[in-house]
Amino acid sequence: MKNLDLLKKMIEIDSSNFEGQNKMIDLLKNELSSSSSKIKIIGKTHKNILAYFGNLKSQNILLINCHVDAVSAKKEDFSFNPFCLTKQDEFLYGRGIGDMKGGIFASLNAIIKAKNENLLKDKLIIFAGSCDEETGSDSPYGSASVVDYFLKENISINGCIIPEPNKFERPVKINLGHRGLVWVKAISTGIKMHSGTTLKENNAITKLIEFLNALNKKLTNQPKKDKRGVPESSARVTFIKSPENEFNVIPSCCECFLDIRISPYDKNKNVIKMVQKLAVKHGVKIEVIKNTPSSSIKRKEKIVSCAINACENLGFLYEVGYASPTCDAHFYNNAKIPTLICFGVDAKNVHANDECITQDSLKKCEDLIFEFIKLF
Repeated sequence: MKNLDLLKKMIEIDSSNFEGQNKMIDLLKNELSSSSSKIKIIGKTHKNILAYFGNLKSQNILLINCHVDAVSAKKEDFSFNPFCLTKQDEFLYGRGIGDMKGGIFASLNAIIKAKNENLLKDKLIIFAGSCDEETGSDSPYGSASVVDYFLKENISINGCIIPEPNKFERPVKINLGHRGLVWVKAISTGIKMHSGTTLKENNAITKLIEFLNALNKKLTNQPKKDKRGVPESSARVTFIKSPENEFNVIPSCCECFLDIRISPYDKNKNVIKMVQKLAVKHGVKIEVIKNTPSSSIKRKEKIVSCAINACENLGFLYEVGYASPTCDAHFYNNAKIPTLICFGVDAKNVHANDECITQDSLKKCEDLIFEFIKLF
């Protein structure tokens, strides 16, 4: 593994907005210009990068897709500066280091190592750095525009891996897909009243609570898995507010935001219909803000056996399953590019304060991706 200079430079960029994401793309373009065979920038206001390594004429093409954005961070909420790579004990700290700047760093090290060891004579590796994944996983700017480019240029990708972060101190996860995502705003209205009244009135808060309790019975709050390791659908409340906040007044309106994750074996439209039906029953209006499909491939795909063999060759414990969080794999699978979510760094506190990874996990991730490239 090379020194941490590139990782340090990436952590110093706040890529929670498009300006920062474009800076990430410019950084990667400068860093990879001397080692790659070809670089293509897709998009102007919302940039993505494709860096080609190996035989440009090869029909054996592997895509490694990493998103360059990260969630926002406030310095005062962190024990360490989130935009400065910080080492302490066996950990490396920084915003986005787990999701997924560490994955970018390890992927590029593995690709360049494979190139330097002359392993890419008969294959082509395309590294894609895409924007707008964290909150835009159904947007037209990031992976969607990458897929559109491949289709337009008639480039047939044989397989794709996305190194999303691993669970902390767990076996390597080889995920055949991910859950879908639906964000819903639920709005409840009623009569503004004194909170000490004993009469049964049209109460906005009560209606919203009853709706949420009914929804919780249909979609458990905690993600579970069936016997096949497939995560079930679940719903969580992320925000509740009212424009009229007083101790002794029941407001005339309140609303909440729901993050609903949908199993690969369910359909988004069916879950949305169920939520709408419950909302009508309890006098609540809903608005679907975001609707991202799930993703799934069959275990018999070549890319799956390559991932399993890479783990076995290096002696890593692994488990085959599905990712509970949602990512960009559905874009590629919908374009008939079999995609695995695997080989990300072992991350802790992803999207939370003091996000960190173990230093060993960078080497582990690099070794797995390198072995995978050899086998692909």
